[in-house]
Amino acid sequence: MKRGFLLIECSIALMISSCALFTFLMLFAVVVRAGQRVERIATATQLASALMEEVRLRRWDERTPIPSRAIASPGPLGPDSGELNKASFNDVDDFKDWTEAPPLGPMMEPLPAFSTFSRKVEVEYVDAALAPSSSPTDRKHLRVCAWDPGMKPICLDALLTNR
Repeated sequence: MKRGFLLIECSIALMISSCALFTFLMLFAVVVRAGQRVERIATATQLASALMEEVRLRRWDERTPIPSRAIASPGPLGPDSGELNKASFNDVDDFKDWTEAPPLGPMMEPLPAFSTFSRKVEVEYVDAALAPSSSPTDRKHLRVCAWDPGMKPICLDALLTNR
């Protein structure tokens, strides 16, 4: 009797190989999508961090002298008259509710590589227990978020004090 493959053996081997190839391709697709998601998260984190540093480079308050020293009483949050964009902002609270879609550089130049992303800044006074305060305090909670459509925002928080 000759040794060889029968048609049924070849069919079974082909089915097993096809299932293994299909499983490998599905796994490859999942890995590629996960890598793209991680890249979007890393990009959003970097964009949030860059804007956080832009904000933190500003003075505590409009009335803070240069070089910075504590001032007696902080003022209201938000941009002052004549401050239309972040290139003209001179203190932290000017960024209250600042939104960029798409993100802009420090001098308001477009960042075309990140055209699908958005960024937002929130600034609020907080009390000693870090709860939001409706009146001015010596503490500001700063939150910067960045996101791409279809993803949860990546947010960074900082506590700034007038000390």
